[in-house]
Amino acid sequence: MAAGRVAVNGVTVTVPGSHAEPARDKITLDGVLLPPLQSSRVLMLHKPPGFLCTRRKSREKGHTIFDILPSDRRYFSIGRLDKDSSGLLLVTDDGELAFRLTHPRHGTRKTYLVDTDVSLSASRVRRLTKGIELEDGIARALEARAVSQHRLCIVLAEGRKRQIRRMTAALGARVTRLHRIQVGNLELGELIPGEWRELSPQEIERLTMSPSRVPAK
Repeated sequence: MAAGRVAVNGVTVTVPGSHAEPARDKITLDGVLLPPLQSSRVLMLHKPPGFLCTRRKSREKGHTIFDILPSDRRYFSIGRLDKDSSGLLLVTDDGELAFRLTHPRHGTRKTYLVDTDVSLSASRVRRLTKGIELEDGIARALEARAVSQHRLCIVLAEGRKRQIRRMTAALGARVTRLHRIQVGNLELGELIPGEWRELSPQEIERLTMSPSRVPAK
């Protein structure tokens, strides 16, 4: 700008901090019109087990979710599912939305179906909501209930590393399958493993609304 290379609507702008509206104004650099800003995208992926949610492959080898997502821009995941887990995963290039959905103070609810190698008694399932001491502090589920002999439905509002697996291990059980079916009021639906779709503006708006109840499934 100080060199006089930037113009807005044909008028050279040399004052740092000057404002323009990209959607309305014509901004040029050295006389070349800058391309319009792309609107952000949010994609919902049915993450298959065995895929990583990171772009870095140095520590843990294997395919990543970015191998099956479009490459039109640099996406990053909103929260994560560990390599062995599956289900609903959101990816975006919108940092503000990602922060809103992952920061603990916003309390975005995430619902999981959790299969275990042994049946857990009702008293042990209740411990998930009362609080379990982990090495990084007390962890609590918002809701937890038995769906069948070896399956639980667990709702969290936080996302510590391998949290459900560690909480379940503290109860003397091992997770054999962990599948996320819902984030906020957005359900995985009929997407098959490895399939993705773009969220509508209405779905994105609903994501930022108040948390939903546990689905009766």
